[in-house]
Amino acid sequence: MSDRSTLSIFQRAMLLGVVPSIIIVALLVSFFIMTRFGDTITRFDEKGSLLAAQLATSSELLIFSGDGSYLNPHADNALVDPEVLCIKVIKEQSQIYKRGDCRQINRPNLHEYSHVIYKPVSFKDIGIQGKKRSMENLELGRVLVLLSSEQMQAQHNQIILNGVSIGFTAILLAMLVSWRIGRSLSKPVVALSDTLSEIASGNLSARVEVTTKSELGQLQSNFNKLAENLEEHEVSRSEDLRQIKLAQREAEAASYAKSQFLAVMSHELRTPMNGVMGMLQLLQNANLSDEEKDFVHVAINSTEHLLTVVNDILDFSRIESGKMIVESVYFRLPELLKSIHQSLLPIAEEKNLSFLLEIDPELDLSVQSDPTRLRQVLINLIGNAIKFTESGFVKIAVHPESKTATEVEIVIDIIDTGIGIPKRQLSQMFESFKQADNSTSRKYGGTGLGLAISKNLLQLMGGDLKVQSQLGVGSNFSCYLTLPYKIQAAHPPSSTLSEPALQVEVEGDHHGLALLAEDNPVNQKVAVAMLKKIGITVDVAENGLKAVNKCKHKEYDIIFMDIQMPILDGFQATEQIRETSALNAKTPIVALSANVLAEAHSKAMDVGMNGYLAKPFKKKDLENIITEWLGE
Repeated sequence: MSDRSTLSIFQRAMLLGVVPSIIIVALLVSFFIMTRFGDTITRFDEKGSLLAAQLATSSELLIFSGDGSYLNPHADNALVDPEVLCIKVIKEQSQIYKRGDCRQINRPNLHEYSHVIYKPVSFKDIGIQGKKRSMENLELGRVLVLLSSEQMQAQHNQIILNGVSIGFTAILLAMLVSWRIGRSLSKPVVALSDTLSEIASGNLSARVEVTTKSELGQLQSNFNKLAENLEEHEVSRSEDLRQIKLAQREAEAASYAKSQFLAVMSHELRTPMNGVMGMLQLLQNANLSDEEKDFVHVAINSTEHLLTVVNDILDFSRIESGKMIVESVYFRLPELLKSIHQSLLPIAEEKNLSFLLEIDPELDLSVQSDPTRLRQVLINLIGNAIKFTESGFVKIAVHPESKTATEVEIVIDIIDTGIGIPKRQLSQMFESFKQADNSTSRKYGGTGLGLAISKNLLQLMGGDLKVQSQLGVGSNFSCYLTLPYKIQAAHPPSSTLSEPALQVEVEGDHHGLALLAEDNPVNQKVAVAMLKKIGITVDVAENGLKAVNKCKHKEYDIIFMDIQMPILDGFQATEQIRETSALNAKTPIVALSANVLAEAHSKAMDVGMNGYLAKPFKKKDLENIITEWLGE
């Protein structure tokens, strides 16, 4: 039999209706047959007993006289019945009378074919020797009647046939009733299941037909109501989803527009700033009076401050959009800290501040992180400390918090004796566009983004930034970083970690031929002048197509490629030079771009460029590039 859990409602209904019916019918038919069998046997016995009693009455004379003529008519009359086979009269165990076919009496299996009835012959109240006494129980002989069982067996067979017929008919009726009940139960459920399948496949307008007013009908009605509610909810959800997708597309479009705006604004701001800063740097080395040099110095500081603001806005936008990428390289931690200290020392000395650097000797290690971003964070924090300190000192204290065989947790404290921060403002210091109060921004300037950017950068590197401060006493900004490390011999600072301001300019030391692809005339003049002072001969191409053509006819030591140019931009020009110029297929190509977004830098590397120099740049930046690719 199938597992009950796999049976359908119809099958269950059939089982519940048919199986009990079969059991009940079987019991009733058995009872009917047994009862009828008993009635037949009883009738058979009564018939034989009555006949034997009649013959016994007529056998008295035979027993006393031995004359059976008187009994013959009664016996012949009895033998007319086909069920009566033989009649005997026995006296004292001896047969004195026989009529009919009595051979079957001696058959070994007589009981299967015949039925024998014995009837004693007796007298009642017979007087003997003149005395009267009761002879009621005195047996004079016996009458034996042999009846045929074939008729009784035929009746039994008919009884069995009738019982089976009745039972089979009852079972058929039970099956029919069960089938009707099963259909009436399963059909609505199957309809519900089919409709549910349609709804599950997406046809929310599917409904089930209400076929009854019973509980199943109520279930069908409630199901239809549920389907209607589901359809209404789906319509509402679809509309909400459409609105969400629309809002998402609008947000993505706004984000893309913002990124494009930042890229354009970065380019549009940095391009003229490159010209201004470049010319100011060239002018700084001219034969000027002290007053004129002071003017130039102020102008350079102002442009650098403006560049810092632009950089802060771009960094904040990249962090906010999740597009800020941090590197993971090994660098010498002490050298990075010493480089930062040396680069900011002149600013502290201008304010007559003590500028201290304390590095725990245990941190003479090479650590793995992003040195550029860590440098940016520390310069911002130390620059703030110097800016907000009028007297006293600014100290960089670096020590290990804990150390394992592979990682070291370092704490970099920037401690100052500056104006301090009110306690109520400490919780807001790392929020965007927040400063201690409005007077701070009016007096000291700044966008209010530096601390927010610094904290976010440290968190991207797996660290954190915390602050302790007391108004009028000073502040302590603590950078926490857990970094992998390795111990190696100390070496001189690399060009990426050393501060360009401390490098000694040696004009004319380098030799080589460079191609400058730049469409802006001012930037052309700045770059050409700087390269010539370094000692590099320069060819100029006003657009990308001219740069490609020049590369086909002349071999260059290095190519400086602006990104945004007419006809062919810097990316397209680089691809064509790599593919079509046999002379410059492997020449170093350095991108010059006012676009400092990561996407532009990544694309430049993808098309085959070797370096990326963001505008505005200094002559020392160019000299570092030349040294990197052409050597001293």
